[in-house]
Amino acid sequence: MKKSLITTLTITSLLLFSGCTDGGKDQVANDKVENSATKESKTEVKELTNEEKIKKLEDNGTIPKLNRDDTLAGEDKNSNGVRDDIDRYIDKHYIDPQKHAAVVQSAKVLQKALLVDKRDMDKIRKIDTEDNKAIHCLFQVFKPNEVPNEIESLTTNTKVRLLEYLKYNKMLDGTVSSELEGDTCE
Repeated sequence: MKKSLITTLTITSLLLFSGCTDGGKDQVANDKVENSATKESKTEVKELTNEEKIKKLEDNGTIPKLNRDDTLAGEDKNSNGVRDDIDRYIDKHYIDPQKHAAVVQSAKVLQKALLVDKRDMDKIRKIDTEDNKAIHCLFQVFKPNEVPNEIESLTTNTKVRLLEYLKYNKMLDGTVSSELEGDTCE
């Protein structure tokens, strides 16, 4: 009885431990692929830079084409308070006029948050109030599970912009805002 229990435990342990690895199968498969590739095809394979990868993803529509320069404001040719690339994204994805207006309202406030003087607490509080109104508007216009959240990510799409937005949010640490009622859409 003891012997069969020990044998069973040993076999079970071996099976468990052998399941933790692939027995080198991936390495064998990789070696076969490498060995079957000629030296010519290896030299043809070029590692893409991050910029080339992003361009490829933008060109095939996987990600939106965004302004990725080092400026904080980006380009806003129509001076509506929203970067032109964000405008194009909103125009493409939010056809319904009411939803479109709500998302534009939110995008304007996000842009203001980037550009505000982080030493001016009065302006920061004013923008925070506008942000609360924009968020409330989004929840008025969209169903709860449809409220868009990608505009913040698209607006803060570079290191410079993200760091500035984090500074803005850091300045709001410890502040309180109240729940809004009524129509806050512009």
